[in-house]
Amino acid sequence: MKIEFHKKTFVILGTLVSMGKAEAWKTIEALGGFTSQTPRPTSDYIVVARNPGKKLALVAKVNKPMLTEAEFLAAIEAAQTGREPGQQDVGVGDALAGLRELVHDAPNPEVWKQIQAWIDHCAPDHIALAVDYAEHHLAGWPSAVDHPAAPTPQDFDPLPQELRVFSPAWRAIALAGERSPRLRLGRRMDLSKMELKAEDALRITDHPDLVNLQMLNLGAGNQHGAAFMERLRLSRHLPRLEALTIHFLNDEGAEALCGDHNLKALRHVTVARRVAYGWEAPSGATYDKLFHATWWEQIEGLACCTSGTYGAYGHRSTIYPQIAAHAHRLARLRHLVIEDSNRVEALLETHLFRQLRRVSLAGCSPVASEAILDHLAEHQDTHTVEALDLSRCIFMGLWRRPKMDAKPSQEAAVQRLLLSPEWGALRAVTVEPGLLGARLRKALEAWGEQAGVTLSSSPWSA
Repeated sequence: MKIEFHKKTFVILGTLVSMGKAEAWKTIEALGGFTSQTPRPTSDYIVVARNPGKKLALVAKVNKPMLTEAEFLAAIEAAQTGREPGQQDVGVGDALAGLRELVHDAPNPEVWKQIQAWIDHCAPDHIALAVDYAEHHLAGWPSAVDHPAAPTPQDFDPLPQELRVFSPAWRAIALAGERSPRLRLGRRMDLSKMELKAEDALRITDHPDLVNLQMLNLGAGNQHGAAFMERLRLSRHLPRLEALTIHFLNDEGAEALCGDHNLKALRHVTVARRVAYGWEAPSGATYDKLFHATWWEQIEGLACCTSGTYGAYGHRSTIYPQIAAHAHRLARLRHLVIEDSNRVEALLETHLFRQLRRVSLAGCSPVASEAILDHLAEHQDTHTVEALDLSRCIFMGLWRRPKMDAKPSQEAAVQRLLLSPEWGALRAVTVEPGLLGARLRKALEAWGEQAGVTLSSSPWSA
């Protein structure tokens, strides 16, 4: 599209990176154009810059061409030099040509890696402009916390799906406290396998370029300490943080997460402990302190990844009695992931199964899964669970143990399904067919058709 300036009216929405708005207006007028502050039917071009504001809603009504800042600058250069945007020697249009092709590809992790690599090799003078261009065109990509139709072990885990995850290089920039506009493109950051110093972790909470971060995996809470947890709770630089994973809180860290907070967007929390990592499991008192945090009242998804060595049974979790004791604070909870073999009976005495929509029993023992399934069958007229995951997979999804025999648990859970043809609100069940015999698979398929329930395979069964 050839962009003309003579007797054309331009509207600039938002903040330009490359120049001030006043300078842009003077440039337009010097090229024979006109300027306006509000999109109208008489406008010819709408330049959409960073933070365009409420006036962006008017653009669709006037039905006029929208330009990114990169396209606007390329048009200015073309008008000033007399060459078309594609004919510049070293112009902005040429500089962003490769990026333009990438951002129009279908969203997938490989494309995301290529976008990061392209920006890493971009000329320093063009990085800010390239980031704004990419951000504008990646706006339609899925959110970092989108959930699948049925609950699976990956529901609250940022690792299996690597769309918009920070590359090691970008993560290093953030941990060093260095400023870079490229960090605004990232949505997921995983710190779980890193040995962080206290000052490294603190830089994350205070970094102004992490304003778009949606998911943060903190790894071992004991490593970060109370100072980090308090700074995280009070941080004004993480306004869009929706999902948080914390491993192994101690009493001081739990207390530091309580009180007034700025985590207004937080919706999904994973509380995890791994005995295999060598740290002592949090006590019931620690979890009790954690559930006094005021942000629980806004939480919609809770994942309890509390098993022992890579999903081994036998470690009695102290979190479920605390969830039951503080169920009144979880009025918005709709998604629950349970990975444990004991003490889940405390949950059955609460109102939670009258508000939950999706429940995952991944990694549960036969005793725990049977108890929950019996409860759902007994209260089929009042429970609200629409989707149920019965896969044996370990929540984090980072390893597979083919020799680990979870077949008894899987078969026991499926047998419980077959005992009751009526399941109230239940509409979808996820299983791992590879663990079931042919007879049980056929019986389950027949039950699904009769009960009107859609069956799907666990994402980790392949």
